[in-house]
Amino acid sequence: VYINLLVDTTETATKYAYFDNISIKEVQGNHLVQTTSTSRPVYRNMSALNQDAIAWQGLTTYGNHIYACAYNNKIYKQTNGMGDFVAVTSTSKTWRGMTATETAVYACAYGDYIYEDVGGTGNFVAITDTARNWFAMTYDGTNLYACEYNGDVYIRYNNTGDFVPLNQTSRGWRGMAYLNGNVYACAVNDNVYVRYNGTGDFVSL
Repeated sequence: VYINLLVDTTETATKYAYFDNISIKEVQGNHLVQTTSTSRPVYRNMSALNQDAIAWQGLTTYGNHIYACAYNNKIYKQTNGMGDFVAVTSTSKTWRGMTATETAVYACAYGDYIYEDVGGTGNFVAITDTARNWFAMTYDGTNLYACEYNGDVYIRYNNTGDFVPLNQTSRGWRGMAYLNGNVYACAVNDNVYVRYNGTGDFVSL
């Protein structure tokens, strides 16, 4: 078997590359061009879950469940990642962001407090005593982080006690995430920032 590879795209091309001693093997499994059409993967678009059109804001997972919060609305839960999102709180708040640890679900509200639901029972209790414009949260496996819109980034060391300011530049902080030892935060009309290894300041990427 030979493969003829044209390396000059002009009409008078005379330069070629030849390869021989080629081994060909059928790729097994459910891939796009396999011979059994019914076993080929089916590509689908994302589809709506037919939930109410409300101001959904934050999402997190806890165990096998998915939690979602809505601004000026409630916190909802999709049990085992299936079916509808059902309200687990009875009081509407200005919910913005969510995160979870191994033992609890957390949600923050704009102009309000940060709340904790131990064990995922639906009982969200305030764990801060100062109302701030909380917008997003994340967890690094040990410490809990929260950011304030047009304010600072805060940390709750070992997930106990108060949220302590990290004395960062006041920005329009809107989102947070954690990956491989680093904590990330983004600011509207600004940049994405990272706190490497969970120490020092947030620096722009």
